[in-house]
Amino acid sequence: MVTSENVFKVCDEPHPMLVKQLLDHCVKSAFTEAHKILRHLWTLGYSAEDIMSILFRVLKNHPMEEYIKLEFLKEVGLIHLRVAEGLGTYLQLAGMIARLCKVSMPQTST
Repeated sequence: MVTSENVFKVCDEPHPMLVKQLLDHCVKSAFTEAHKILRHLWTLGYSAEDIMSILFRVLKNHPMEEYIKLEFLKEVGLIHLRVAEGLGTYLQLAGMIARLCKVSMPQTST
């Protein structure tokens, strides 16, 4: 039977809905929940390249404020470059998630 689940298993890509949930948590600055999804994707055996490519694709169409989307795209682009250079570690991805959550945090006045 052809279902979205089976298609993504055959294509060996993370499901876009999981990545969308990860981005939703990052927009809300919910690091713990976003990190759980990232850890789940990593333990399923997806490489950093797989996660970054689907993250970039989902991010382009994700509904969020424009300035946040631009900052997210900048962070994802920088990490994608590092992954392409061979630094595709879990630590790189977790750090990226932390920076994405930090971008969308409300600014406090000092």
